[in-house]
Amino acid sequence: MKSFLRLIVLLFKMGPTRLLRAVESSNKDPLTGIKNVRGFFIFAEKEIERSKRTKRPFSVVFFDVDNLKKINDELGHLAGDEHLKLIASFIEKNTRDIDVFCRWGGDEFVLLLPETNRKEAEEVGKKIKEVLPVSFGVVYLFTR
Repeated sequence: MKSFLRLIVLLFKMGPTRLLRAVESSNKDPLTGIKNVRGFFIFAEKEIERSKRTKRPFSVVFFDVDNLKKINDELGHLAGDEHLKLIASFIEKNTRDIDVFCRWGGDEFVLLLPETNRKEAEEVGKKIKEVLPVSFGVVYLFTR
């Protein structure tokens, strides 16, 4: 009980602005600045509920960066990190505001596409693959 009370006091002392920043940073990937897996699941749960309620589909595109190990081995991990940042930045800038993009981990990224069927999601993946060295897979979800 004492630990809980200390936590409450600490949160109160942080103030709303610092507390909000702490929560936001816990949902972001520190390297790329996009959502991490934890942040993704927060939005994915909401999208699943919305999809059930509206009976509208959504899709998820999984991306895997090609040859990241080779870049890390030949040019170093800083070069690999820059490569990941550029890929994340490009995809994030080329998605809709309603889409949820995150770094799944390592060289993997996930893009949740509300109101998007399988064919449309595959087109998104293909367009990104035309520009970036990635492999992708699509999962289509339609809840009833």
